[in-house]
Amino acid sequence: MSNKPIFVATHPRACSTAFERKARAESGFENSTYETIFDNIMKENEEGKRIFIKDITHYLAPPDGKPASIAPSLMKLKRGVGTNGSNPLTDMANGSNASDTNAEILNKFHFAFLIRHPKHSIPSYWRCTIPPLDAITGFYNFMPSEAGYDEQRRLFDYLRSCGQIGPKQAGQDGEQKSGPDHTHAKEAFEKWRGFHEDAINSTELKPRTHKKAEKSDEQLFAEWSEKYGEEAAKIIQQTVADNVKDYEHMKQFAIKV
Repeated sequence: MSNKPIFVATHPRACSTAFERKARAESGFENSTYETIFDNIMKENEEGKRIFIKDITHYLAPPDGKPASIAPSLMKLKRGVGTNGSNPLTDMANGSNASDTNAEILNKFHFAFLIRHPKHSIPSYWRCTIPPLDAITGFYNFMPSEAGYDEQRRLFDYLRSCGQIGPKQAGQDGEQKSGPDHTHAKEAFEKWRGFHEDAINSTELKPRTHKKAEKSDEQLFAEWSEKYGEEAAKIIQQTVADNVKDYEHMKQFAIKV
């Protein structure tokens, strides 16, 4: 496998504008742009590090099927002779296939997609927006539009359409995150406290040792009602239903382990 950075795209969206502004100001990256972040990633990669990035897809695809706009900093990217001046992110949002030149930025990464059934991820997201976890996460409002499955599917389908994702599996050579890199990852994810503790404290991806017993829709609704109240359970149930189709589409391409 070539030493490209690994970009792991995930679905649940959880960003309120006010919180993002505050968090951005406190992060030390207030003046960062798409260009500066991309340059930093590639600089570290060229120094021999294997960069592992986990991000939510709405940073690349606007919600509700809206067309993407080109980040001002990326307008500085040089285009090859004969290109039509379009942008891979805009092409993705509009459902069109970009040329190799236009897809150059995305082609610098290996992509992996983490998916979880919305009947598990949506209640988990709800739990992060109510006491006691809301005091840790800083998120106090559940927004169904931030589930993120639609955006993740659009990115997935775009990358498939231009041949940038395929059957290779990361980690086949036994790579692990450890030492200083693991410490750096913990520090970088500090702003998302309450969301990723289990993942950030792990050193590998592996299947469950045993399968969870499946619950019926009625059992799940009763469970959500008991934990969060009936009105909350109705919102969770509808949000789950709204995102199942996109989940099932991506699931058919899942790597079996």
